[in-house]
Amino acid sequence: MAQSCSSRACSSSAIPDGLETIVTEVQEIKRHVCAIVESAQEQSSGLRQINTAVNQLDQDTQKNAATVEEAMAANYSLANEVRTPESSHSAKTIEFLPGDK
Repeated sequence: MAQSCSSRACSSSAIPDGLETIVTEVQEIKRHVCAIVESAQEQSSGLRQINTAVNQLDQDTQKNAATVEEAMAANYSLANEVRTPESSHSAKTIEFLPGDK
């Protein structure tokens, strides 16, 4: 636009051409901004999905840890019962009544 103007006086055709160029550039900027907004929305949606999946994995991990802890406690309890001679699971002698054989 500056090239088509001499000093401060511009031809009447240079002003509409310059405004048209500005409008075109603004429209191009708008297209870029819209693309950025769309990409940001898609990224936000993807991050929400990842967050949901990570939370589910965390819950499953906590459930698995609780199950392992319960199994270890049961294992420890059974191991202690086997080591204790008074245990209800220890070997007992069987007495035969007369006539049973």
